[in-house]
Amino acid sequence: MLIVSQDRTKTTQKLELYIQRNSDTDEELQFEIKSVSSGTFGGYTTEARAKEILIEIAREFKRVIRTQSRETGQITFYDVPKVYYMPKE
Repeated sequence: MLIVSQDRTKTTQKLELYIQRNSDTDEELQFEIKSVSSGTFGGYTTEARAKEILIEIAREFKRVIRTQSRETGQITFYDVPKVYYMPKE
């Protein structure tokens, strides 16, 4: 899965994301979602919103296509290519 940063300047395929509280209290976006290898991917005003975004990413990652053969009844799952664009807020 490809994740695209809020400002659309960075991408990562690694799901090594975490939330960090911004130490600058004057900053409106107090919670940042960061990648271990690529830095900040988005900023949010509340920790709850940042957690919602991480949950959305996990749900998108788990999404698959399920098909069933009419002849045999065999069920097959396909992992489709995915791109997640970090929302502005």
